[in-house]
Amino acid sequence: MRFAFPSWRVITGYYSAYFYLRAVTLQKFKNFRLAEHGATITCFKNNLLSPLSRVLWKFPLDIAYQPGKRVYRNQLFLKKIKHAMFLYARHPRPPHFDPHTLFERIYETFRKKSRTDKNPSLYMLFDFLHDFRVWANYQNIDDLLSLWGTGYKAFIDQNLSLVLFMIGGISEISVLAVLGPERYLQSLQKLYDLFALNNPQLETEFVNTPLYQRYQLYKDFGFVKEQIKLKTEIDTNKVILPSKGS
Repeated sequence: MRFAFPSWRVITGYYSAYFYLRAVTLQKFKNFRLAEHGATITCFKNNLLSPLSRVLWKFPLDIAYQPGKRVYRNQLFLKKIKHAMFLYARHPRPPHFDPHTLFERIYETFRKKSRTDKNPSLYMLFDFLHDFRVWANYQNIDDLLSLWGTGYKAFIDQNLSLVLFMIGGISEISVLAVLGPERYLQSLQKLYDLFALNNPQLETEFVNTPLYQRYQLYKDFGFVKEQIKLKTEIDTNKVILPSKGS
């Protein structure tokens, strides 16, 4: 029953993002306290956030509030995204905020969260996820039960999935840049073979996973050219009609 609680999505989503963050931080620094999540996040913010934001860590993941630092909105990376001005870039759910409005709302939330600490400091996505995880993890059982509901659970699932999809993409693009497309495809193929060996359903449903969807994006962008071998080839043009009497 615990796995069905919306709070469990928050906890697992946070840990997925956190271990990515720790792995990236360990590539450059070895002397922070691994047992403390706050130490990992602080080390990332102090040493890696700025250089990553210049090349890879872009909107909306680069939104951060830092006390005493003025944000020049006309210089934001968001201003360079020409698609942000069109209606299709608006949030799909009402009230359909545009990216610029979303930036302001997220930035204001981070500003308020930063100022609640005794010593306000730079506050960003991973700080928010950490606070969210702590809140969800330490609620009593009555509060957890009150969170039950398909609407709220779907909201949590979809929004955390979007964050993890983007973080997964950053991880894979880094692998492509450093190790090359062959190593990336080998890893993806090995993972698929492991899935297919242990779960017959995943053998056919692998094409619906974020891993495969990002792989298709990389192919469209020309990052990779080779195909991975699926045990069951999927015909995307195939139309399946309902059987008689169904």
